[in-house]
Amino acid sequence: MISKSKYNDKLIGGYNPLNLKAYGSGIDTWTECSDSFIFHFPIPDSINSAQIARVKDPQYAVSYRTNAGPSFGSGWDLTIEIGKVMRCNLISSYPGISDFITAGTTLSLDEYEIFKVVKK
Repeated sequence: MISKSKYNDKLIGGYNPLNLKAYGSGIDTWTECSDSFIFHFPIPDSINSAQIARVKDPQYAVSYRTNAGPSFGSGWDLTIEIGKVMRCNLISSYPGISDFITAGTTLSLDEYEIFKVVKK
């Protein structure tokens, strides 16, 4: 998943090797994955500027709500909500995210996209 902020061209996203789907019957269900991470490109045109926050609490690596979008981390470290809004509520499962986004931040998104990587 990659997103672009509406006002400052920030590129922030997350990687999860599992399928993005609702993982249980509740709206806030999580799946465990130790390979997930959140990333940020402070200079949008430079891949070398990438910063990565790896999951430290894999039990709450990723969630997906069909009425909104993907979420990363048990504190809703990074979540896509209805209306093209990205929030960082608390920082818990991805502590390195504090290097590039502050807890309590809300960003209006120009757009976001979810890609599926397929191994051939």
